[in-house]
Amino acid sequence: MRVPAALIACLTLAACGSDGDDDDGRPAAPGPQGASLTVIVQPKGPDGPSKRARIECERLGEGSEKCRSLARLTAEQLAPVPPDVACAERYGGPAQARVTGVVRGERVDARFNRTDACETQRWNDNAALLED
Repeated sequence: MRVPAALIACLTLAACGSDGDDDDGRPAAPGPQGASLTVIVQPKGPDGPSKRARIECERLGEGSEKCRSLARLTAEQLAPVPPDVACAERYGGPAQARVTGVVRGERVDARFNRTDACETQRWNDNAALLED
C-alpha cells in the first residue's frame, strides 16, 4: 500500500507538535475551558499609571494561582451593565480597566470602571481578574 506524500507531510508536522504560538507570534487560542487575556488596570484613572497583565490558562480552575482563582469566569460575567438598569449614583473611585482576549472560546473586550453602584459591583464581581 502506497501512502501519499501529502499524508506523510501532515503526519510528520502533527508529530512535531507546536510551540504554542500562531504564525503572528501570539499565543495559540486556548481550549474550550481556558483563557487567554490581556488585563490593563488604571487604578488612579486614565491619567495615572497602568498595570498590564497577561493571563494564559489552558484550563480555568487549574494551574497557576490566577487560573485557579478564575475557575468560574465566563464571557457573560464580563458583559457590560445593560443600559436599562437603574444604578445608584454611588461613586467608587477613578479606577478603570480593560480586559481583552478569549474566555472559554468566546472573544471578550470588556471595560470596567467604578462610576456608580452597578459598575462598582461588576468590578467587585471580577476582582480576581482585575486586582493583584
